[in-house]
Amino acid sequence: MQINLDNVTQFINQSDLDDQSVLNELFELLYAKVKQLASIQLNKLNPNESMNATQLVHECYLKLNNSQNLSIKNRNHFYSLSARCMRFYLVDLIRQSQSQKNQGINTELKLTQLIQEEDLDLKLLELDRLLNQLYLIDEELANITELKFFGGFTFDEIAEMKELPKSSIFKKWTMAKSYLINLISEEQNNKQD
Repeated sequence: MQINLDNVTQFINQSDLDDQSVLNELFELLYAKVKQLASIQLNKLNPNESMNATQLVHECYLKLNNSQNLSIKNRNHFYSLSARCMRFYLVDLIRQSQSQKNQGINTELKLTQLIQEEDLDLKLLELDRLLNQLYLIDEELANITELKFFGGFTFDEIAEMKELPKSSIFKKWTMAKSYLINLISEEQNNKQD
């Protein structure tokens, strides 16, 4: 089957994703969008960082390529997996940097990107930890947060991925932000006690 943007889902469903040539073909077709996701992630971290989007995409490809029993449902699921791979890679990079006591990447992220309030900073590692907690509370809310924050997807794109109305995605996003704010507040209160 000749793969193109119109038949990606059909190609995925009819192909053996354990075959490296199939994954290569899929990745090549969807490369432009995955690179756009990488640019979004890197710009949120630090627009002047030495790592570029191409490097991040290649790291994502390696992670996907080394996955055992890779299961992809459709094009949007592929984008979601790519965003998650990039998140994990960047978090690992920061952890490695911290353990070596290097300055590494500027890991400061503005929480204003989540809640539109000034003067609140959140480190990438903290966000990663909070997202992991949110996954335990509500996997769908955490996934929407990951797609919105790390993938840079619009509400329309997330709605298409989840096959839900945009209004439902927006409500879930609002609920996810509320959970994150509560988790942060609980942690701050526990530190004060």
